[in-house]
Amino acid sequence: MSRFDKDLKVGDIVTASSKGYWRIEDIKRNFVTQEQAEMWPSLYTTTKIGNETTSTVRLRQVLSANQNALRGKDPCCYMESADSCMVVTPAWVDAEAKKAADGWARLKALI
Repeated sequence: MSRFDKDLKVGDIVTASSKGYWRIEDIKRNFVTQEQAEMWPSLYTTTKIGNETTSTVRLRQVLSANQNALRGKDPCCYMESADSCMVVTPAWVDAEAKKAADGWARLKALI
């Protein structure tokens, strides 16, 4: 495990920059290469070649953004920076459910 993994583990359900809910299938540690330092000097001015940088995770979609089952045979799969992933926990689900219920209650009060 790397400090750049944000305590992510293979098998975790996460949210990411793409809509929906995703399962982590793999975590790849990344290190600054000479090519990266040359290609993006402004990004790597303080990071030395060989230093670890943000991990990359391979994700497979498990639910749509509306918590619906996915259609089709093969769910979407893509690579994402660990920085943009947030683990879905029971407490997070409860908080999101409360926000949704409060929103529906506000709408119902307007009718």
